[in-house]
Amino acid sequence: EIKTTPFKRLPQQAEQGRRKGGGLLVAASIVAQGVRSSNQAYFKTEPISLKEKSDFDNFLMPLETKVLGVFAASHKIFLPEKEFQSLYGNRPDAQGNEQLVYVCNDGKFVIKVNDCAYHGTWLEFFDRLALHNFLFPETSYELTGFTTRKGFHGEDRFACIIKQPFVQAERGATFAEVAQDMVQRGFRHLKRNDFYNPELGLIVEDLHDENVFWFMNQLIYIDPVIYTETTDMKLDGKMIYHIYT
Repeated sequence: EIKTTPFKRLPQQAEQGRRKGGGLLVAASIVAQGVRSSNQAYFKTEPISLKEKSDFDNFLMPLETKVLGVFAASHKIFLPEKEFQSLYGNRPDAQGNEQLVYVCNDGKFVIKVNDCAYHGTWLEFFDRLALHNFLFPETSYELTGFTTRKGFHGEDRFACIIKQPFVQAERGATFAEVAQDMVQRGFRHLKRNDFYNPELGLIVEDLHDENVFWFMNQLIYIDPVIYTETTDMKLDGKMIYHIYT
């Protein structure tokens, strides 16, 4: 059993989304936050440019990966790639830049293997899962374990295993439909398929017609990429998230 303590990095409603993602998501977030806090002296000031933020991420990510690997092994929640494939198959049902997707035999859930390719640190990715559960609870994520997946050059990449309800798309949503829905949620269009909420300090990206679709007269969001607003973004919103919070 993995014991956890209350975690207060995001607003209260978003932290409820973290708890909805399971005790493992809370525990992994605490581990990643601990890595960040213990290395706070490396960056004495908040990154205020993209380069400074990139330097911070490049320093922190390998440390997070190492500590999370030890955490996963010690709690017996690391599944070697071959064992994972024995459970879910050698070939994913779908594949993207950041993850492999496997449809469960019961047709009710999908299992995703995500290597954090769209995020600078693992804590940012865990925040994304929490925020997804807060914003889009009908397709909430649960963190169930860790494994590895092959990278573009054949290297083993540390990855997490997440579970999500499977929803069959009736048709992809148009940009106008997504934009109208996101405006009702308090977001404004930022660029391309990306939206921004200055009150919440959240950026939701990648809302194209394969990530947002219609099902039973409802718009369903399955794979948006969600970021918290940080100083280096220079968006000047009302809610800024600091890297050591």
